[in-house]
Amino acid sequence: MKKGGIRLKREYFLGGNTTQGFFSYYEFLADGEKFNKIYIVKGGPGTGKSTAMKKVGKWGEDHGFDVDYVHCSSDPFSLDGVIIKEVGIAMVDGTAPHVVDVVNAGAVESLLNMGDFWDENALRKSKAEIIQCNKEISEHFTKTYNFLGAAGCLYKNCCIMPDKKSAVNVAMEIVANIPRAEKGAGKIRKLFSEAITPEGIISYADTLVCEKQVVLKSEIYGGSGMITEILKTKLSEQGYDIEVFYSPLNPEGEIRNIVVPEIGLSVITTDMMTIADEKRAMVIDVDEMVNAKVDSDFLRNKILVMTLLQQAVRTLAGAKRLHDKLESYYIPNINFDAAEKKVDAVLAEIEKFAQ
Repeated sequence: MKKGGIRLKREYFLGGNTTQGFFSYYEFLADGEKFNKIYIVKGGPGTGKSTAMKKVGKWGEDHGFDVDYVHCSSDPFSLDGVIIKEVGIAMVDGTAPHVVDVVNAGAVESLLNMGDFWDENALRKSKAEIIQCNKEISEHFTKTYNFLGAAGCLYKNCCIMPDKKSAVNVAMEIVANIPRAEKGAGKIRKLFSEAITPEGIISYADTLVCEKQVVLKSEIYGGSGMITEILKTKLSEQGYDIEVFYSPLNPEGEIRNIVVPEIGLSVITTDMMTIADEKRAMVIDVDEMVNAKVDSDFLRNKILVMTLLQQAVRTLAGAKRLHDKLESYYIPNINFDAAEKKVDAVLAEIEKFAQ
């Protein structure tokens, strides 16, 4: 077992509130063939799912392991997952909207059902209130995704791509001194470093910084996307497994950041969503490669997108308040002592994997 202080603590999202509704990359949580155990946590609001993950994460940090924390886009102070790759374990919230189910039962995944520790008779007394609260939460998310969908349509009018030749040259400069890995094409893992949350747009890109860092500066929406797309292809072709972090404004088509763990390289976009540390980084001003004119129509569309994002954030905040109310029906009716004993049993199992 490794000893020592905290090593690498990374934070990101595997799903988020996007212009295409809730968008999930939870299938990229962990490679079941390489991991010892994936714990899928089920249970209602306020049942201790996030608390269990924080406890596992703290165990990992205390034992000197790298720990990845997966945050919840609807409550960024809550966890949806924790990963300790060196031990080969992960724990994930398997409830809606990012439903995660057992695939290789027992051999890889195990269920941790926090619903075992609630008092159903007591909860039934609040049945009408719980149903009504869930309906209102659903309505808030419908409104949120209407705002974000409209923002996505306008966002397309704000995306100005750099000159393609310049983008290719920059990408080739970044990979110029990177040798080819001794294997075939690398694997691609998809995630989000930013999320639209009840607290506004939250970015954890600063936790992805590596020894070798490139910063792509751009005030124009989507400006760095052409460069990162080229990098994704080149690095994968050279045999490296890479992590690509997509934009919540275009969750399938726009890569904001790239991390190549094997060679300690991170490429981070800095703009209205993220302010990256430029110290000891190779800094590239993407806007200098843009030939198109930034006119009044562009600025109007940008303001409209930002206004719609603000409305989405306000509506998400309303959903969060309702979720807190929903938790208030569950928390008094949970046997947290029994739940904690179950989590301690899981930690004892994790200890064995770490030996």
